[in-house]
Amino acid sequence: MKHINIIIALALCFILGACSNEENYFEDGTTGQAVPGTYYGDLLLTADSSKNANMITRGGPDESGKFTDAYPYKYIYLHSADNLTDAEGHKSIRIPLQDVEYCDGCQGIHLEVTVLDNEEGYTISTKDGQSITLGNTDEVYFSTVPGTYWEPTILEDGGSPVSGRDVFVQDDEVNKELLRSALDYSKEELIALLQEGEPHIDMERHCTAFKTFLMFTDVKGGEDGYYNITSSEWIETMGGEQFAPENFYIKLYIGPNFTDKYNVFSDNTDNAEGGFYVTNNQQYVQFTTSRNGYSGETDTDGDGHFDGYIDYTYRGYGYQTQAGNYLFSPLNTNIPVEEFSIYAFIKYTPDIKQEASDFLTSDVGAKWFKVQVPRMTLETNTVHWITLAFDINNLKEAFNPSSTSAASASAALAKTRNQGLPTKMELNHPIKIINIQQ
Repeated sequence: MKHINIIIALALCFILGACSNEENYFEDGTTGQAVPGTYYGDLLLTADSSKNANMITRGGPDESGKFTDAYPYKYIYLHSADNLTDAEGHKSIRIPLQDVEYCDGCQGIHLEVTVLDNEEGYTISTKDGQSITLGNTDEVYFSTVPGTYWEPTILEDGGSPVSGRDVFVQDDEVNKELLRSALDYSKEELIALLQEGEPHIDMERHCTAFKTFLMFTDVKGGEDGYYNITSSEWIETMGGEQFAPENFYIKLYIGPNFTDKYNVFSDNTDNAEGGFYVTNNQQYVQFTTSRNGYSGETDTDGDGHFDGYIDYTYRGYGYQTQAGNYLFSPLNTNIPVEEFSIYAFIKYTPDIKQEASDFLTSDVGAKWFKVQVPRMTLETNTVHWITLAFDINNLKEAFNPSSTSAASASAALAKTRNQGLPTKMELNHPIKIINIQQ
């Protein structure tokens, strides 16, 4: 796992005086038996830096698609270290960040640990009055979610049209960065943490981020790494203004390597099922400009040797994840990474005003195709920018195969609609698939 460090600057005191002689408390840096009393500290949450980017979990992603080193939230949860649900007795408290007086411009959390008499356990309290009491040998951990289990928002009205697997809807309250402390802390270890000169909590990221671009463009016409198609070129290629980009609608299913249940405490998805995330709450959206670029290796002589890098830009019409919007989710590592795919469903109408009210929610009349994404990884802390570029002639053959006339196109469309269920769309022309892992 890659880590993000929560660096803790102390304003520490042991109310009953035990801290006045540290050697009598934990000798030589070891953890012994905690003396009854209350220990407290203001804890700063800031990301540690590292010369090795692979050894640090980064916050974000930022506008460039990379994780940054900023802690992303204004709170953190402290948990009892167990596999229980809330109904079964799991305990947790949400600790808000607050201004820290001794550090200009800093925010942190305030934590108090009270060791009870006669080894009856210990109580952890926050400044706003929350508290949990744990057994003498119970341990705790920190995370960014309130419970032991993380679960996605599952679409209630059925599975994906092709596979039948569960469909997950992206939820801003659920699909966020998921961090968990690398260690569980006993009572003694937690108090020892508060007494360290430069204490920190290593946090591991347990999710992966995705941003998707899917477009139809002039794949064959690229020069110097630039692939593009204008609106007029699109209309000319497709066979008339009735086939303008705005008359096509799309939704995507991405998966099935996402999990329907993740155990944050034990870091596993045992017995969990895989599912697909669907774009825009399973509704079709109008084609829009989709554009992405990357720097790739070149072989200018065609001899199979690496000659350097060239900047590639793909611009076309289709689907693009909204700016700043990433899909964050844990992955189901029990499902082979080779199964990771994107299903694209596309609909066409020359006049949406003439369509039924469920045109954007029904799959009737849609055409679909599947693309397996290469070079996938189930590693967490990775941002995938997935770009899929298709030749526009694939779209022409699917929706206007024989004529450029509006009448013929309408007849072909009516025939497709009468078939009811969505039909598979064949891709017979070159395709570009770019999976950039940040």
